[in-house]
Amino acid sequence: MRLNPSTSINLKSVKSSAKTSIRQFHSEAKPQESAKFLALPPFIKSYCDLGNSSTIELIRETYKDKMIVYGIYNNITNQIYIGSSIEPGKRVYNHFISSKDSNVYLQSSIKAYGLSSFTFLVFSVLEVSNNLTKSEKKDMIIPLEQKYLDMFPESQLYNFLYVADSKLGSKHSEESRLLMSINSVGKNLGNVPANKGKKLSENERMKLISGMRHRFKAIYFYDDMMNLVTVYESFNAACLQEKCSKSTLQASLTKNTLFRGFKVSYHYSPHRE
Repeated sequence: MRLNPSTSINLKSVKSSAKTSIRQFHSEAKPQESAKFLALPPFIKSYCDLGNSSTIELIRETYKDKMIVYGIYNNITNQIYIGSSIEPGKRVYNHFISSKDSNVYLQSSIKAYGLSSFTFLVFSVLEVSNNLTKSEKKDMIIPLEQKYLDMFPESQLYNFLYVADSKLGSKHSEESRLLMSINSVGKNLGNVPANKGKKLSENERMKLISGMRHRFKAIYFYDDMMNLVTVYESFNAACLQEKCSKSTLQASLTKNTLFRGFKVSYHYSPHRE
């Protein structure tokens, strides 16, 4: 949970706030129609009549070989899904035709209200060289997607998470799960933990515990002037709220490198003028 900078930190209060935030983060409750939502930002093009297959094909053909940031807007509830794609034709097909590899909340709403109740909005279009890799293309389009995600309150979004390109919350198809299961057969043979069934000595037990203690310490985020920007109650809470892997945050802590432009530390250092 992010806090306003201050010269004194009440960690008990921080822990309470962080736990509340974590519970809200895991909640799957979606907004009601009566919620107060923001108006749409300016867009380049809008497409109605999504129930007509010719409209879907027009969208796919128009943005072929382009990259776009788009929104799928519910005209009745004013909720919206924000996305970006380096292959718009494929992404539009997934949303409106196959219903696979799409957002679960969005698909549930489409089933409830019908495609005719939605509008496809194009917020940004990029034409880039085909010589760029997929990774390079994503690096260009993801910041634009984040810009539009930040324009809406979380309650108005169908998106599971509010950080662009995050995979948390996505679900594998039945075919993908079956393929992963087949590919993993026999891969774990012989990989039994060396200490399975053995009682650890007191020294080994204390060494194991000490290696995990850092995960229960508060994590402090500072700007380049060492002003306190954010504090999290624990390592795991920081990873959860920042939507990052544990190895990424741990690397910044141990190597003393910047994490997304911020210095991170287990130690509280009040800024002195």
